[in-house]
Amino acid sequence: MDNKGRIDRQLFDARVAQTRTHPDFLAARYRFSTEVPDSRLHNHFRHTINADTGAFALAITVTGMNRLQKNGATVEAVVFALTAGGFASATRIRAMIDQMEDRGLIRVISDPEDKRRKRLELTDIFIAAERDWFEAVLNCVGMIFPLPDTPHNLAHGPDVLERYLTGIMLRSVMDQFTLMEGMPEIEAFMNRRHGYLLMLRLAGRDGLETEVHRTAMAEQFGVSAAHIAGMLADAEHAGWLRREQPSSRVLLDPDFAEKLDIWIARELTIVGLWIEAKFGAPAQQKPIP
Repeated sequence: MDNKGRIDRQLFDARVAQTRTHPDFLAARYRFSTEVPDSRLHNHFRHTINADTGAFALAITVTGMNRLQKNGATVEAVVFALTAGGFASATRIRAMIDQMEDRGLIRVISDPEDKRRKRLELTDIFIAAERDWFEAVLNCVGMIFPLPDTPHNLAHGPDVLERYLTGIMLRSVMDQFTLMEGMPEIEAFMNRRHGYLLMLRLAGRDGLETEVHRTAMAEQFGVSAAHIAGMLADAEHAGWLRREQPSSRVLLDPDFAEKLDIWIARELTIVGLWIEAKFGAPAQQKPIP
């Protein structure tokens, strides 16, 4: 990533590979797969938005447009951007806006220059919850990449989170870049309600075997046990894992386990490279003995 935030894919892939060989990567992967979901579920606002990947894309788009565009995040511009990106239909996006407004995540206000035009803003409470989530991510990133400040100070610093989310939006639009490139398995989980959280739980395993306690997980996620079982059944049908029923044991396919490993490395690396590009001093990875 250069100082303008552009992604060099070859460099990015090389740094991801380096992240995976770092002596602290396994610990960072486990911490990411446990603490990041906890940060999402602990707060009501994070719990609500995490249920829908499209809602998170909506929040990123609102943040970016309010920072970069003269008229800010107008409803029309947000709907156009997300439909063009293939996240959802215009009807679905407008429904998400209504739901997020009802839950206190978004404010719909009149544009001061044109009262007929509506703009979107994220609420202060929601931004605070997002900063807590970003701090949990940075705690894990800091195990691999030297940070210029503490995770707390970075996550809660003026405009840092907003700049990071804007960078994600710009790269996805301008560079046609997504962390899910070449990973249909990951995309399949991301497109399901709370699929991201289930995927992280699978990624935190030690070896190929793990346990998924469907009832407890369903209660924590706020969904039915049948929903969790359905996601696992679909993954099993695709050949990504095998359930050992009636027990809670799940055996991951080695190729799928590697994809999860790469996914966590990508998430850590994209943040580490952004910190490196935006805060001057190179955040080179800690030396590998």
